[in-house]
Amino acid sequence: MERFTNTSCGPCLPAGIMMEGLTHDYGPETAVLQVHVNWPSPFDPFYLYCTADNQSRWDHYGVTGVPTLCVDGKKLPSWSSTGFEVASRLGATAPLTIDTTLRERAVTARSVGDS
Repeated sequence: MERFTNTSCGPCLPAGIMMEGLTHDYGPETAVLQVHVNWPSPFDPFYLYCTADNQSRWDHYGVTGVPTLCVDGKKLPSWSSTGFEVASRLGATAPLTIDTTLRERAVTARSVGDS
């Protein structure tokens, strides 16, 4: 799942709480990538920390407002449909496996082959 958000976005809080609930309910079957945008506030510290990567992700999906949520590469029409979308994708076979390593403040991810 990808969550497009901003620290100054009021509606982003309930969307984030809902996504945390899904990750709690489904455990390691889910993962959330949070992408911070520069609106409504250009001073979001998470956006400022990694502007190029954040911009690249929202350009990829054509995000024009927050909160915006994507599941398996599909931009959802409404964040309220996320639970249904996640549940419907849980049985799908992933096209590859991703191995991640966390060191200090950086995450390294690499494809380790077909699932």
